[in-house]
Amino acid sequence: MKKFLSLLCSFGLLGTSISVSSNVISCGSKDNAKELTYQDNKKDSDVVSYLSNFENATIFTNEKEDFLPLSVVENKLGYEYTDTHSSAMGDQDLDFGTLEGSLINFTKGSDEEGKSTFGDFDSIFKELTDLKTTNTADGENSNITIHVGTLKGKKNEQSFTINIYKLSFTIDKDHNVVGDVLKDIIYKKNISLV
Repeated sequence: MKKFLSLLCSFGLLGTSISVSSNVISCGSKDNAKELTYQDNKKDSDVVSYLSNFENATIFTNEKEDFLPLSVVENKLGYEYTDTHSSAMGDQDLDFGTLEGSLINFTKGSDEEGKSTFGDFDSIFKELTDLKTTNTADGENSNITIHVGTLKGKKNEQSFTINIYKLSFTIDKDHNVVGDVLKDIIYKKNISLV
């Protein structure tokens, strides 16, 4: 979540309290999400290896109420990776609603406009190379689009799902969210541990 909050701070969103009286709207169904495709010579085990390394990524676990690397024990998930609600993150300033799966913090991701929040995770999936953070002016407002990843899976299962979200919202000059927060799962991929 630190990377997510840091991203918002870079846009000046959390420098002062944000007034969030808007709705979080899911525009599309996860059934409309496209399947992530691997870069050349990449496979499920590369995803597992990447997410298991603390230097690459950490995943919020409700069980531990903390960000930890992917836990795999004997080719099974070591934790329950459930849906994430902003209230579980202890973030009182920004309500992003509920995300399907546990929020992934990509340690090497960038908070800068025009850069990827996924860091070098885009070396595994082709589609991630084009997903950049945007912050465009619209009069005195700013239209912001960010992309985040989640991981969903049950403890002791031998697979999990990666979801890639697109979150879009507008803030005014006083850091108030204007209108609705739009939220879509745009990509997904089932990953096997065996």
